[in-house]
Amino acid sequence: MAKYYVSEGFNIQAGPQITITLEDTFEDETAFNIGLGLGLGYDITEKFFVEGRYVFQLNDYYTGSEDVNATINFLNIGLGYKFN
Repeated sequence: MAKYYVSEGFNIQAGPQITITLEDTFEDETAFNIGLGLGLGYDITEKFFVEGRYVFQLNDYYTGSEDVNATINFLNIGLGYKFN
């Protein structure tokens, strides 16, 4: 993810995201997914931050022979702490 600060503490984020499903999947499903993420973040203090990100899946989740398109999109909301 690339992060660009538009003002003091406020940033926008964009870039690729790879998701790997660790649980069992069905025969016609892929466990490897590639997405494009877009997000916003705010540094509350030098150590604490909040961010939200939405990821659009780019590849098809369904790999079977039927004429079906299936994608999974993700919404991530987080509160973080910087250890540096």
